[in-house]
Amino acid sequence: MCRHHRFNSLRNAGAQPGDLVAVLGLGGLGHLGVQYAVKMGYHHGSPGAGADKAALAKQLGHMCTWIPRPQDPAAELSKLGGARVILATANSSKAMSAVMGGLGIDGKLVMLGVDMEPLSINAVPMIMSRQSIQGWPSGQPAIPKRRWRSAL
Repeated sequence: MCRHHRFNSLRNAGAQPGDLVAVLGLGGLGHLGVQYAVKMGYHHGSPGAGADKAALAKQLGHMCTWIPRPQDPAAELSKLGGARVILATANSSKAMSAVMGGLGIDGKLVMLGVDMEPLSINAVPMIMSRQSIQGWPSGQPAIPKRRWRSAL
C-alpha cells in the first residue's frame, strides 16, 4: 500500500504537467515518487541526494538539474523557479526543514515520511508566497491499479 499513497499524494498536491516537483528521499520508496512525477509530466528535481543516487535518478527518468549534497537544496530549487510540490519521502524533519525555502509561490511540502523531531521553518516566506505543509496518510488500496494506469 505504501507505493500507492505516493501516487495519490502527488496526484492531489495541485501540481500541473510542467510544474517543478521535487522528491526528497530517493531511498526506500522515494524512487516511485520519481517515476510517478516523470509519468505525470512534471519537471522533476531531487534535492539533497548523494552522488550515489544520480545514476538511479537518471535510470528512473530524472531529466532535471541534479542537486547533490552539500549544495543548499532550497537555493538550488529556487534557482529553478521554486517547486510547486516537494514530495518528502525521507524520514527526516531536518531535511524537510532544509528544503522549505525551495518552494515556489503556492508551493506545498507534502510529508509522507516522518520522524519525531519538529520542523524548523520560517513562517514569513510561507505567508508571503502562500505556501503550505500537508501530511498525507496511506491511500485506499482498492483503486491504486487504476491510478497507476492513468498515470501512464
